[in-house]
Amino acid sequence: MEKRISTSKIVVEESQELTDLVREIHRAKTDRIVLTFTEHTDILISSINLRVLLEAAQREDKLLIAQIIQNPTGIRNAKLAGIKTIDTPSNPTEIDWEEAEELIQLKKREVSEKKRILETTKLEDEKEIFEDNVEQNIEQEKRKGYEDRRGTKVQPGFISIDGDIPTKATVLTTEPLQQNSPSFKKSMSSFSFKKMPTSSFFQRFKNLNKKKIGKILLLTVVPIIFLTLLGMFLYNQFGTFVKVKIFVESKPIEVESILTGDTDIEELDFENLKIPIKTEVASKSLSNTITATGKAYKGEKATGKIIIFYTGSCVEETPKISLLAGQTLTTSSKTYQLVNAVEFPCDDVSVSDVSIIAENIGDEYNLSAGQSFTIVGHSETLFAKNIVAITGGTKEEYSVLSQVDIDEGVESLSATAIEEVKSELRDTSNGWEIIEDTILSEVDKSSIKTDKKVGTEATEANLDLTIKGSATYYQTKGLSEKLAALIRTQAEEDNLFESDKDLELVLGDEIEKKITVEESKKDSIKIKIVAKATIKPKIDKEKLAEELKGMEWEEGREYINSLKYAERKPEITFNPMNYPSFLKRFPERRGGY
Repeated sequence: MEKRISTSKIVVEESQELTDLVREIHRAKTDRIVLTFTEHTDILISSINLRVLLEAAQREDKLLIAQIIQNPTGIRNAKLAGIKTIDTPSNPTEIDWEEAEELIQLKKREVSEKKRILETTKLEDEKEIFEDNVEQNIEQEKRKGYEDRRGTKVQPGFISIDGDIPTKATVLTTEPLQQNSPSFKKSMSSFSFKKMPTSSFFQRFKNLNKKKIGKILLLTVVPIIFLTLLGMFLYNQFGTFVKVKIFVESKPIEVESILTGDTDIEELDFENLKIPIKTEVASKSLSNTITATGKAYKGEKATGKIIIFYTGSCVEETPKISLLAGQTLTTSSKTYQLVNAVEFPCDDVSVSDVSIIAENIGDEYNLSAGQSFTIVGHSETLFAKNIVAITGGTKEEYSVLSQVDIDEGVESLSATAIEEVKSELRDTSNGWEIIEDTILSEVDKSSIKTDKKVGTEATEANLDLTIKGSATYYQTKGLSEKLAALIRTQAEEDNLFESDKDLELVLGDEIEKKITVEESKKDSIKIKIVAKATIKPKIDKEKLAEELKGMEWEEGREYINSLKYAERKPEITFNPMNYPSFLKRFPERRGGY
C-alpha cells in the first residue's frame, strides 16, 4: 500500500517572530510544510531569516515550500535562501514538491563540493609550506659554504674555472689599491682570467653585420613598442573610469481645487472642476417590549336623593321652576348632577325625592345626610339638602398604555439604532468618501406601531419601528493618481526647476491630502481639495550614461552641468587623477561611471 504523504500549512502573521515559526516547524507532524505569507512581515526582508527556516526544516528532515503572495522582494529573498517558492494561492503540486527536493539535494552537493575543495586546498598549502622550508634549508647551507676534496672551504657564489681554486682566504680591505703597488699585484696574482663569458658575448656582437642587427631589432624592439602601445590603449579603455555625482533636490509644491459635486459623471474631472457624488440610503427595523405606566381608574358614581327648596317671591305671574337633567349642584368642593329634569310651581316651596349622581367615580363622593347643595345658576332662589346619605361611590386604579410610554420607547429604541444606521452609511465607501454634514438618520413616524392602543388597559405592549438614513458621498477612486498628475503639471507650468530641458518629474513617497466640504446643500455640494507633496526630477542613469558615452571630456562636463537638478553643482571626477587631459574621454563601456 502506497504511503500517504500529508502536508501542514503554517500561515505567517505579521506579529510572529522568527523563533515562533521555527517552533511551528518543529511541532509539525508532517513531512511537508507550506509557509504561507499573505501579510507584510519583516521576516521576508532578509534572506538570512528564510535560510534559518529552511535549515530548521532540514534538521527535522522535512520539505519546505514558501507560498508568498504579491511580494516580489520576499520571493527574491526566498530564492536566495534556496527555498522553493510559489506565488499562487493554490496548494503546491507534486511537481513543486519534487523541485523542492531537487533544491535540497543540489544544496547538499554544493556543500560537499566546497568541503572537498577546502580539504584539497589545505593539502596544497601544507605541501607548499614544506617545499618552502626545504628551499630555506638549502639556502642556509649555501650561505654556510662547503669544503672541496682538498679541504678548502669554498664560499657560496664563487665560480671555479679550470681548477683555479684559491689556496687561502682572500682578505678584503677598504683601502684603495694602486695598480703598481705590491698589494695590487699580489692580490691580482691570486685570480685566474682564463675564460671571460662577458667579453666573449661582446666579441660575438661585434662580428654581427648590420643586416642581422636590423633583423634582431625588428624582432625585439618593434613588438615591445607594439605591446606598449596596446597596453596604453587597453588601459585607456578599461583602466580609466569617471565618477559622476549628481545632486537632486526635492521641492515642496501645493495645489488647491474646489470641485462641484455632480451625480451624472463617473470620474474626477479637474479640468472642469467636477467630482462624482452619489446618495445612499439605509434602514433598520427594530422591535421591543415597552412597559405601560399610564394610570386610569374604574368604579361607580355615588347616588342619592335631595329635596329642592324655593326661597324666592311667588306671585301668579311667576313661571314654574324648571331644572334640566344634568343640572350641576355643588357641595364641599364636590359636584353632582340631576339625574332627571325637575319642574314645579313657585308656590310649592319644596320638592322631594329628586335623584342626583356624582360627577366622577370614587368613594369621596359618598356623603352623610343633611348636606346643603348650591344649584349653579339659581343660588339666590334655590338650594337643596339630602335627607338621606349619598352612597355607592367606588374607585379602583389600573395601568394603561399611554402616549408617553410610546414616545419613551421610541426614543430608547432608536437611540442606538440611529448610530448603527450612520455607521452602516459610513461603511458604504468602496472608493467613495462620505460627507459627514449630509448624514441624516431619523425614525420613520409611519412605521411606529404597537399591539395595543393608547388608553387600553395593559401592563406592557410590543413596539415596532423603522430607522431610515441617507448620506451623500464623493468619489475618491483614482484621486491620488489625478492629484499626482495635477501636481506634476503645476510644477511644469511653474518651471519649478528652471530648466530648458524637458524634465520628467516624480513625486515623493506620499501625497498629503486635506479634503473639506465647503458647501453642503440639498442641490449643491462643493468639495475643497488641498494637496501637498515633494517633487524632484527623475534621473535615468542608463539614458545619461548612453548620452555621455565617448564624449570629449569638456563636452561631457558641460552637458552634465547643464542638468539643473539642484542648486549644488554636480561633482565629476576622472580616475586616475593625473591622467593627460588630451586623452580624457567619457568611457564607452558599461560600468565606467
